[in-house]
Amino acid sequence: MKRAAIGLTGLLYGALLAWTCLYVISRIGWSLSNKASSESYEIDKCPVPWWVLPSLIFYIVGPAMLFTVLNAIAWKRWSLTKWGLVFSIATAGIVGLYFLPYALR
Repeated sequence: MKRAAIGLTGLLYGALLAWTCLYVISRIGWSLSNKASSESYEIDKCPVPWWVLPSLIFYIVGPAMLFTVLNAIAWKRWSLTKWGLVFSIATAGIVGLYFLPYALR
């Protein structure tokens, strides 16, 4: 039961982290690229390849699933130091996953 509660904590943390990153990205005034894009990726308006929707779902739900599994595996098996180190690396990786594509434009 405790492992499920710890897993749920990871789920909430991952969902909150994803939401926070997406919220911050949506509020930053990114400079527009000089390239003219001929492709449209609006899911409700344009036909998109089959892989776009699963990728989008994984992009949003993936961090929550990652931290759920991380917490469920680490509970009572890893030292607090190891858990904190892996948790910090995973958090930095998720933040990088969200911000790097926008920062490189």
